[in-house]
Amino acid sequence: MYPIARKVTRAWGEIHKRHPTVYKIHYPQHISRLKRRDFARVIQKTCSLPKDSLILEAGAGSGRDSLYFSTIGHKCVALDYYLTPLLSLKDTKTSHTSNLSLAITSGDIFSLPFPVNTFDMVFNSGVIEHYDQESRTALLEELTRVAKTNGFVCVIFPNKYHILDPLWGDLISRFSDHDEYDIPEQFKSTEQITKEMNSVGLHSATVEWIDVYDTISHYPYWVPLRLLSYLANVLLPWPPRFMRKKLATRILAIGSKRPANSDVAHRRS
Repeated sequence: MYPIARKVTRAWGEIHKRHPTVYKIHYPQHISRLKRRDFARVIQKTCSLPKDSLILEAGAGSGRDSLYFSTIGHKCVALDYYLTPLLSLKDTKTSHTSNLSLAITSGDIFSLPFPVNTFDMVFNSGVIEHYDQESRTALLEELTRVAKTNGFVCVIFPNKYHILDPLWGDLISRFSDHDEYDIPEQFKSTEQITKEMNSVGLHSATVEWIDVYDTISHYPYWVPLRLLSYLANVLLPWPPRFMRKKLATRILAIGSKRPANSDVAHRRS
């Protein structure tokens, strides 16, 4: 494991120790609401995954996206290094009324315990921005390795260009223990992520600015603000591109695995 990766992994371990419920899915009965979220919309439009697609969330945290995809008929695997969020997800799955195809497993995202060409889609959210370029490239290469030929690799990271990002950072520093863990978000370039995705054998890398209305409730995460955000999303689900680029709270990058990627894929198999 790369030095920066070890540092980030230790930091997340400390977070789970101090805040064991930080990634708990509090209202799993409302998981279907994620169909209104930009991530689900863009995936449906861009990837057009058929029912029963095999999906891996590598670095799952709460695993709520895996839970959602499994509720609409996909076969999902939620992987994380630490057991704390995985056990919480397991409890959530058990309490769910549907019979879900959702496997929950522990593992290292830099050395995934799966063969080459396994998944129709591999994704994670809030992961890649914590690593330097060398580690990011290694991680993208590993995600690509386990994706099927012509399958998709998707990464989601915060929009550090957001006009309110400095304010949010200051509020989070003042009113939480976030800074004690020393895991800065050091990555923000959409051009760089596209270049890195292309370098590991992903083509047609597209970037979308998502979750514009989370600007309203991003921080503080108060219920009235969340309701206002939800209402705005219902009234105008997909705002104009100029608005998304300025106000999106997250960025989604999607690449498709090239058939010619076999040399790269097998190098890490």
